Amino acid sequence: MLKSPSPNAKHQIILIRLIRILSTFVDERKLGQVFIAPFDVILSKFDVVQPDLIFVSTKNAYKIKSTHVEGAPDLVVEIISPGSAQRDRIIKRKIYALHGVQEYWLVHPEKEQVQVLRLEKGDFQRIAELTREDVLTSPMLNGLEI
Repeated sequence: MLKSPSPNAKHQIILIRLIRILSTFVDERKLGQVFIAPFDVILSKFDVVQPDLIFVSTKNAYKIKSTHVEGAPDLVVEIISPGSAQRDRIIKRKIYALHGVQEYWLVHPEKEQVQVLRLEKGDFQRIAELTREDVLTSPMLNGLEI
């Protein structure tokens, strides 16, 4: 059986912190649901992905099924590891844009950096490139500050 390498400790620590922050924020405001991998997102018959973190807003709750999300989540977060960098930055970026994911965060643990991409006219535009000292905000999660 072939498996991808497990995420490293830094990846897991970042994911746990993001889950804690986003889940609390979303739950307190009843904004939708947050999911983590492994949880399938079925974008098409041929495009099935498992992002590290997924946010589906209340208005798109109909996309949430018992075993997967069917259609584009509002927000997708990928924590880049050496083995996933090209797939996350190029391949998944194109797939997420094609299917209408509104916001895509690429977290670079080694660089201690986050790229925030927003869908505009069918393609992602880099809105911000943040470092440890910066504050991440999102118009779809009004009031969130990370």
